[in-house]
Amino acid sequence: MRRIPLTVLLAVSLVGFVRAQEETGDKAEEVKKEILKLEDEKLAATLGSSTENADWFERNDADDIAYTFDNGSTPTKPVHDAQIRSGEVKVLSMKQGGFHVRVYGNGTMAVVSYWQRGSVQFNGKAHARDLRPTDVWHKFPDGRWRRIAHSLSSVSNVNKGVLYRDK
Repeated sequence: MRRIPLTVLLAVSLVGFVRAQEETGDKAEEVKKEILKLEDEKLAATLGSSTENADWFERNDADDIAYTFDNGSTPTKPVHDAQIRSGEVKVLSMKQGGFHVRVYGNGTMAVVSYWQRGSVQFNGKAHARDLRPTDVWHKFPDGRWRRIAHSLSSVSNVNKGVLYRDK
């Protein structure tokens, strides 16, 4: 349970270390496009086969990514990948939207928040979920973006088909 606050602290402190000021301008807009493309690819892979799904995470998540799921679990990348490959965890449906990308650190760090609604199967049993994910992306020296933190917050106040209100 102590790992959940540590994950949030890690994500916040990484942003603070790189630079407290959100980037704006052409460079930030280009980073936002790159990150949204990765998020689109993630959704497509998630809705694909278990192999496509696990392969995307293998390629794009840092080896020491900090996962924090809405049930409080904090699996390692190998455990997460194995659960997907085995079919223990399978995405049945997923919709996402309302992406808000913030760019920091001279374009080397991005924090993405969005809404997600879907159904996921755990050990053969389907669970509908309304979530507010946050992803932290870092551009490594090799030029590739890797996700270094992924956190899911459950949202229980969905009202009459209106998923989320940001204002």
